[in-house]
Amino acid sequence: MSNEERLILDYMTLLRHLSLDLKLKLISRLTESIRNEFVKPAEEKDDSWKSLFGVWSDTEDDLAGIIRKNRLSERDIPPFE
Repeated sequence: MSNEERLILDYMTLLRHLSLDLKLKLISRLTESIRNEFVKPAEEKDDSWKSLFGVWSDTEDDLAGIIRKNRLSERDIPPFE
């Protein structure tokens, strides 16, 4: 018996003593939670990263070179005499 099957049996043992009304409420809440997962299409969940596609397309090709050129480490340091 797999862990999932054992878990289902444990839940059934717990739920066996509930009244019919409580069991029906539980079924309706489980059904609603499943519906909420199916209402959202899979594409909608992945849209967050798709909106970033092409964000850097309008920048210059040598962006790394520009950053290196503007670093402070290339400043002139006076010699010690």
